[in-house]
Amino acid sequence: MKRILIILLILCSYMSVFGTDVSIQATNEGRLRVWHETVYTTARDDAANVDLVTTTLQVGQTNAANYYLYRTFASFVLPAMTSVSSVSLFLEGVTNSSGADFEIYVFTSTCTDPLETGDWGEFDGNQASGVYNGTVLNINWNSVSYSDGWNEIVFNTAGIAAVLAAQNTTFKIALISKEDYSNDPPGEDEFIVFSSSDEEDEEPYLAITYNDPAYTNSAITVSSNLWGSVTDASYATARDTDLSESGGTTYMAVGQRGASSTFQVMRSFFIFAIPAATDISACTFSLNGGTNESDVEFDFMLFTAPTALPTLADEDYSHFSGRQTAGAHDGTNIIDGYNSASFSGDWNVFNLNADGLAAILAAQGGNIALCLISSEDYINSSPGATDNEYITFDALDDVGLEPHLDIIYSALTGYAGTACGINNPANVCGVPKANLANFIGVE
Repeated sequence: MKRILIILLILCSYMSVFGTDVSIQATNEGRLRVWHETVYTTARDDAANVDLVTTTLQVGQTNAANYYLYRTFASFVLPAMTSVSSVSLFLEGVTNSSGADFEIYVFTSTCTDPLETGDWGEFDGNQASGVYNGTVLNINWNSVSYSDGWNEIVFNTAGIAAVLAAQNTTFKIALISKEDYSNDPPGEDEFIVFSSSDEEDEEPYLAITYNDPAYTNSAITVSSNLWGSVTDASYATARDTDLSESGGTTYMAVGQRGASSTFQVMRSFFIFAIPAATDISACTFSLNGGTNESDVEFDFMLFTAPTALPTLADEDYSHFSGRQTAGAHDGTNIIDGYNSASFSGDWNVFNLNADGLAAILAAQGGNIALCLISSEDYINSSPGATDNEYITFDALDDVGLEPHLDIIYSALTGYAGTACGINNPANVCGVPKANLANFIGVE
């Protein structure tokens, strides 16, 4: 089964790092062997007495009256990449014949396609004799770590750089033993057998985490925010009235509470400028925690708001998708489940669901307004007479802690946008990570 698995990863922090994970199956792989030589240096450096198999892969050497050396070669067709953060080679173990444990080294190769016996010495650092001097691409991997399952050989900094340098081309490697590299003859078996692509579901592959140039990573700070509430002796009036009392913009509040024979319902609104895009593949909404006043836990729900205003007004308290003047609201929640029990005094990250991604894409090139409310508000469930069911978050006024969207999107060709972070994922709206402070609480 061909391994072409692409998974988007989102690291939930203010300085968000997005990446694509891809598993790339080997092509043109095979084992080259020099065999039946009585002199080790002759065996190691003899490019003429070589045979080739592609049904299994072997690395190492042995001394069984005569010397045998085994080297594995493989190729990988790489995607276009702008940066690479990690690379690992995975090999399915078949047999461990290492009477003496040894390390495996990975080098770049210039082997031909298809592989042939003349490729015996086609790797970085090969010498006509003596110790080789190529750049090792992997962190130490020793046969003592061998598994009958998958064996992971992790690339080092040089290996990652080599993969990036080969982006959008074919990356070729050779695997040899450290003893082979060091011109150190074996006294016994020192080799391992791995599966080749002939074995279904055991095909060698590279696992790479990289940034895809087809997509742009943006952290977009809120351009306007406001929270509003209504306090009334009647829960229905507090929840269903059209006009609100402005809670202000210095912090955000979401939820409801009962206090002194009155009820208060709180909702927060946000406006974001969305870049022009042809596709939105992932998006998160992040709020830095202020205070958790929830005696009773509740879920957060996020809705689009039909306002197109560049700023928010008090009247927006009642303006969100699916809002009803009585009974349960019926809008489409655009985030995955997130409960107040998960509240953090650091970043609280809400993952947008498929409906959320569609809403963001629909707003591309313009503004989107979002409204965050509690699930109890949504279902028309009154809090207890003295229950607190609300949480506060930091707002636009809190430099470095502003509400923001993190988006992976495919940019519209030729668009010269002005929304914060576009085409500059290292710059989070001009706020370097070093400037992020502790959250600003609300008295």
